[in-house]
Amino acid sequence: MTNFQLHCDPKSRSVTRYTLRPKEGLHLQSETQTPGQWRGLHVALGPLNLDQAALIGFHLKNRAPSAISYRACLRSGLDDGFVDHFFDLDIVAYNAPVAHTDLLRIEEQRRLPRQAPWREFILFLPTQSFELQLSDLRLFAA
Repeated sequence: MTNFQLHCDPKSRSVTRYTLRPKEGLHLQSETQTPGQWRGLHVALGPLNLDQAALIGFHLKNRAPSAISYRACLRSGLDDGFVDHFFDLDIVAYNAPVAHTDLLRIEEQRRLPRQAPWREFILFLPTQSFELQLSDLRLFAA
């Protein structure tokens, strides 16, 4: 996972540091003085045509020294903005390696455009201080 960006609510006062190491993954550490409304790890997916897909999903492995939960979202670009589709299950991390898999059934997502000029996979991270290790992240469509 090398094509990502961290975005944070401009009203937040926080510092987030990350390291990316082969075989260890992404380590995030955030110190927050004033939480905002959101903080996201955005992974660019390009146009990603879903015409022939029945589902889109992800699998990840994570770990955190203190228990945290966060959400995953598929964002699709539109001519006049974007539309978000959140995955159903909250992602939980605690002080042991944990695997998490979730998917969206495309036929059930009426507002999900099958074609879009761009898409992103977003992990909406905690807005408070946290530490998180993502050792694996795989996206799939089938």
